[in-house]
Amino acid sequence: MDAWNEKNKDVGKDLLKGTAIAGVTGATAGGIVGILKQKPVGSYAFSGGLNASLFGMTFIAFRESFLRLQREKNPYYGLKDSQTMDIDHLWSSTIAGAFTGGILAALARGVKAVPSGTFMFGAMAMGGQWVLTKTNRVPPRLVTISID
Repeated sequence: MDAWNEKNKDVGKDLLKGTAIAGVTGATAGGIVGILKQKPVGSYAFSGGLNASLFGMTFIAFRESFLRLQREKNPYYGLKDSQTMDIDHLWSSTIAGAFTGGILAALARGVKAVPSGTFMFGAMAMGGQWVLTKTNRVPPRLVTISID
């Protein structure tokens, strides 16, 4: 039971950290757009930060839920989390991006926007996770510099 509680604490920390990072990034981008358009920077920054925070929170909540569901099944098949980590992250991110994109597209633009939002955000999440996984798995020989 303690392992479950520890995972729950990690999920909460990941959710808060990811939401904060998304919000700060969105606020920064919104502020830059406001400056470039010579419009009120504060309102652009606030709007960008709020939108990015909502997207980030929704995405991370879905992603962590899907990851947890996938990892619960690993012992049943005799697998370790480290054996399925890459594919679990890829599928969880893709599905979470699709769900988040569909939901937020429906809220922002109506039901007709759901297919395009689902496809676009799912594809972006899949591409982003694929790049992240590939960069995290770079062989050490490519990273280290030999000193002779």
